[in-house]
Amino acid sequence: MSIETRRFPDELVPDVVELRRLFNATLELFELATNPLQTRAVSGGFGRKVANQGFGRI
Repeated sequence: MSIETRRFPDELVPDVVELRRLFNATLELFELATNPLQTRAVSGGFGRKVANQGFGRI
C-alpha cells in the first residue's frame, strides 16, 4: 500500500490509531447488541409494521 500511495509507513500511524479506536467502539456496540444478559428497550421490531393484514383473505 505504501508503494501505491507513495506514503511511508510512519505516516500511516495516525490512521491506524484511529482505526483501532473505531474497531474497539464497534466491538463494544456489537457486545451490547448481542449480549443475552443485556436488557433492551423494545422499539417495535425491525422494519415497517404491516398495516394490511387482511389483504387477500376471503
